[in-house]
Order: sequence, then structure tokens, then C-alpha cells
Amino acid sequence: NADANADASASVSASAEDSIRELELELEVGGELGEGIQRSVSKALNECVGALVTRLLFLQKRAYRENPVKNQSKKRLLFGLNEVKKSVRLGKCKALVLVPNVETGVSEIAETARQIVRGCLDKGVRVVFALSRAKLGALVKRGVRMSMCSVVDYSGGEEEFKRMLDTARELSRPPAPLSLEQEEEEEGEG
Repeated sequence: NADANADASASVSASAEDSIRELELELEVGGELGEGIQRSVSKALNECVGALVTRLLFLQKRAYRENPVKNQSKKRLLFGLNEVKKSVRLGKCKALVLVPNVETGVSEIAETARQIVRGCLDKGVRVVFALSRAKLGALVKRGVRMSMCSVVDYSGGEEEFKRMLDTARELSRPPAPLSLEQEEEEEGEG
């Protein structure tokens, strides 16, 4: 059973990496994504993003219960293509959480997603690939699938935000070249 879970996890990670590469090719930014975008998705990153979104949603809902009028100007997370696009354009977006399985079949959605990612790259906003459309929608508890989320204000969730960025940064590094000793060990195994 553990082997089946490992195989399923590996296939999910492989399909996520394929989706990221596909988006990379579609963006046409010199054949490479910006330095700030990771090349793969990990379970640890998904957990960090889940913790951040859950924490910020809790704080946002609590603020709304206390003062609904004041909360309208103090949102922490924005969902939906138009809201996210507006936050990036106005420079309010601190980080973009983008699911690797964005709907590329619908040309308007795919083009808007490309515009948003380009805007983030131009403004130096961190783009983090994590979760899936269903998992992001489940975190928000709206009963719909979501493709992206803009982190506008992470106050109260600084620790989770920093952990998410650190984990994504580690995944964005190219794999370290094998040392001579590691190469000899691999040749000996094969």
C-alpha cells in the first residue's frame, strides 16, 4: 500500500512538472521562466501553501465578523482571474499561488493566466506552483475549483508565508551537479 501511495505521489509530481514546463513554453520568455519560479511541486510545499491560505482566510473571516465595512478594504487573499489580475496590475500582490493544472483547454483562461504570470515576472512578484484546482477550492470552501490565489496581505501569517517562499525557492534551484564520488557510486550501482 505504501508503494502505491509513493507511485501515485510520483505520478502527481510528474504531471505537475509537465504542466509547469508546458506553461513555461507557452509564456515564451526566452525559453525559461524567471528565476523566482520553481520547477516542481512537493508535498511539503503543498502543506506550506495550505497552511498559509487557511491561516489568512481565518484572519480575513474573523476581521469581517468584527467589522464588515472595514474588512472590505483589508482583504488578505483574492481569488478569481479578474481579482488576481487587478491585484497584480495595481502592485498589491505579494505572491501568486498558481495551480499547475490550470485549464489550458479554454483559451481565454489560459491567456489570462499567462498575462497574470507575465505581470508577476515583470513586477518581481513570487509565483508559487502548488496544490490542485480541487484542493485550492476545498481550502476556500466555496465548492468550486480555483486556479489561482493572490496573497495581498500576509500580516498574521508571516511565518507561513516565509516558509512557503523558502520551500518554493529550494524547488526553484537547479539540481546540484553530482560530485565525482556520487557519480562513481551511481556507476557502481548500475
